[in-house]
Amino acid sequence: MRLTASDFASCYRPTRCDLRVFLRHQQEQGAEPGPYDIVLRRLGLRHERDHLATLGTFVNVSAVSLEEQVKKTSDSIEAKVPVLYQPAFLAIERLCGTDVEIVGVPDYLILDGDRYVIQDSKMARRIDEENHPEIVLQVQLYGWLFEKSCGTAPKGLQVHAGTGDVVTIPYDAGAAALRELVRLLAIKRLTAEPHEPVGWTKCLGCP
Repeated sequence: MRLTASDFASCYRPTRCDLRVFLRHQQEQGAEPGPYDIVLRRLGLRHERDHLATLGTFVNVSAVSLEEQVKKTSDSIEAKVPVLYQPAFLAIERLCGTDVEIVGVPDYLILDGDRYVIQDSKMARRIDEENHPEIVLQVQLYGWLFEKSCGTAPKGLQVHAGTGDVVTIPYDAGAAALRELVRLLAIKRLTAEPHEPVGWTKCLGCP
């Protein structure tokens, strides 16, 4: 079983829905992205790359395979590369009696002194647990994955918001993110669809 940081977004956006988590795990096909979704993705990518351009010299550690990307990330951290773009982390953790691969790919690792800050770019303008719990959980999971992989906690967790501000996310050693992953794992292991009320207002934006 594999769980990823993007599973949080699958559950909470556009509205919280356990059924969507279950259906995606069952590989149910959603609707194709509409013109509005495509524009949002383009704007998100531009927002990310415009910010990357402000960070100075960087190494792009993205790769065809996740394993290669994880290896390139580890090697770059060991070499103290100042800025890593698209680093990847993978850890094996036993959750509820199941060995689970947990994967996260933040946007940037930024060397600050002798330690790394994890940073992610988001189009959201309000970065907090009330408006975007999925973002907070995602970044906290990145911190836990970094600590599992490197043996030390990151220097900080940050989100580059749609306003252009950089918001600090408190690091809780991954506690909240792991609790939520346990809940999502239970949903994915169900043999029948979970009960989830549906309605026009709630479901209109869901693929």
